[in-house]
Amino acid sequence: MSPAELAQGQLDAYNAHDLERFLGFYAEDVVGYVFPDQLLFEGKAAMRARYAQIVFPGSTVHAAVPQRIVQGKRVIDHETVTGHPLFGESRVTVIYEAEDGLIRKLWMLR
Repeated sequence: MSPAELAQGQLDAYNAHDLERFLGFYAEDVVGYVFPDQLLFEGKAAMRARYAQIVFPGSTVHAAVPQRIVQGKRVIDHETVTGHPLFGESRVTVIYEAEDGLIRKLWMLR
């Protein structure tokens, strides 16, 4: 899959509240940051725990991407998120970095 296809696939799974399908787009050693370098999680198991606890259970969360930029192995999505249990309605920019057909790093800017 291309980086854009990975970003779209994980977004579709996120909006479907399908945690396992969502995680399928990420590498086992995925690392997530609050931009630029505040560690959110390291590894798919930690990502699963974070998203299972905060985002997915009984969720109404939905993300729309009105703007996407693809630059080589990176995808930059400007997202409008609604129904998030912690942030309600918000805008977030997420940078995804893909390698070997999976997302390996992501950075969130709120």
